[in-house]
Amino acid sequence: MNLRRSYLQPGRTSGQLFRFVTLVSCCFLGACCATNCFAVQILWSDTSANPARIRSADATNPMNQQVIVHENQFFPATLDHSFFALNVAVDSFGQDLLYFGGSLPNSGSDRMYRVDLDGNNLNQLVSGLAGSPQMEVDHGGQNVYYQDGGNFLKRKSFTDAEKTISRPSGVAFFIDPDIDRSNGVLYVGTNTGSVGSGIRYLPFADFDNPSPVLQPLITIDQILGFQSQLSVSRLQLDPDLGVIFFTTSAPSGQALFRVNTDGTGGQLIGEVPPLEMFRLSPTENRIYYMSSNNNSISAIDYLGNHVDFQLDTGTFIRSFDVSTGTPIISTNYTWANTSGGTWEGDNWDVTGFPDGNSISAVLGNALAATGTIVTDTNRTLKSLTFDSTQSYNVAGVGTLTMEADTGSPSIDVLQGSHQFQAVVAILSLIHISEPTRLRRISYAVFCLK
Repeated sequence: MNLRRSYLQPGRTSGQLFRFVTLVSCCFLGACCATNCFAVQILWSDTSANPARIRSADATNPMNQQVIVHENQFFPATLDHSFFALNVAVDSFGQDLLYFGGSLPNSGSDRMYRVDLDGNNLNQLVSGLAGSPQMEVDHGGQNVYYQDGGNFLKRKSFTDAEKTISRPSGVAFFIDPDIDRSNGVLYVGTNTGSVGSGIRYLPFADFDNPSPVLQPLITIDQILGFQSQLSVSRLQLDPDLGVIFFTTSAPSGQALFRVNTDGTGGQLIGEVPPLEMFRLSPTENRIYYMSSNNNSISAIDYLGNHVDFQLDTGTFIRSFDVSTGTPIISTNYTWANTSGGTWEGDNWDVTGFPDGNSISAVLGNALAATGTIVTDTNRTLKSLTFDSTQSYNVAGVGTLTMEADTGSPSIDVLQGSHQFQAVVAILSLIHISEPTRLRRISYAVFCLK
């Protein structure tokens, strides 16, 4: 059972939730086993320095600050540093990577860059972004989702293909798109300018429809039970809990709301300090937020209670994000590239690549034509499924070992004709499904051990 999920479901008392939040905090701050300790980092763009830079600090030691990257590493030294790192976004879904947007003066477009959290492997990823995007990155799907001003939602792939969704009728502007990569859904705040502001959603796949339609999830008025004319200020998603947190204006600050990603459990948590920008830390059940003067970061818990944390940067924070240090490791991978490629490349639907005796891989209908997947390193799978009318060839000097942590390994051909051009090692009894000769696979290179 996921205890954090159960304590956040509707019907649980605030006392129950607070006891669990306290337990998490004690474990985080004190001595605890390796599996329960989290290396949480705060990362922010400092555009008041020259050269402008992206800094990081440990949540347990905010004074321990480091520079990850600065603009002169890849921009001309004469660049106006106010254009650097307009937004930063951390992708912890499988691996920790930092993405940030910026633009050259008079270039007419923003660009997105990617760098490891230790500052290595810096490269430009996407160009042609309009405006200063509030970015959400799906590394596995190789897409960045962002809002262009408040008028458009956009998805731009790492290969530069772009799709735009205009504001639907009755929506004045979009607020803070966020994505649930495990479910493949984008959520966004929508403000109407009067009653009916709230949250809408769109499955990733619907971006490819000729006329994608944002579906209503819930409105603020539905949560409150009366017409309030409140509007969404900020929005963030905790995919582990399946909960969206968002803020609206309030008399002396902002009001914090939460709702489950299926639209249930909507509730007002309470009034909180002004959250100029906020980011979630699911491993701590914390909300980190930027002060209204843009030079410090503080924290509250998921109940809106103050947390003893203060990061004073002494500089202007343009944007920030949180790295939890606990990437989600998938056990199911599906080939996502429309052509062949390397096994280890960014070609799967989630970050990383399949390798392990508990891992399943599907070579499905993504191919536009026959494709060859090459691995020059030994890899292991529990199951491999071919499900494509286009032919897959698995090649390379590496050996693919079929081995299961529990049960028996399997190779299944649901449709199409496919080949192993690499060596396949079978260490134990294996299930091979090839129901008809129309669905066939070459067994010539199987190596029984």
